[in-house]
Amino acid sequence: MQPIGGSPIIEYPTDWSYTLLGWDEAEIRAAVGEIIPTTEHTLCFSHRSKRGTYCSLELVIEVVTEEERLDLYTRLGEHEAIRMVL
Repeated sequence: MQPIGGSPIIEYPTDWSYTLLGWDEAEIRAAVGEIIPTTEHTLCFSHRSKRGTYCSLELVIEVVTEEERLDLYTRLGEHEAIRMVL
């Protein structure tokens, strides 16, 4: 077996999924609304931690280029309501 090297080949445009983690579902939803107010997307609740400390939501959005995909990842991760982007 040979290891796979390099980056995966992604054909654009494509629907891309981000998992957003934070403490408050409403704040995460508001953050997404601020960052992508006019672009069509889906945002669905995914999980709440056992103790209710954090929650995760799945964001699916069409991205046209790798630059757009990476820029969106960065902007989501920089928002104070979003603790982590996967």
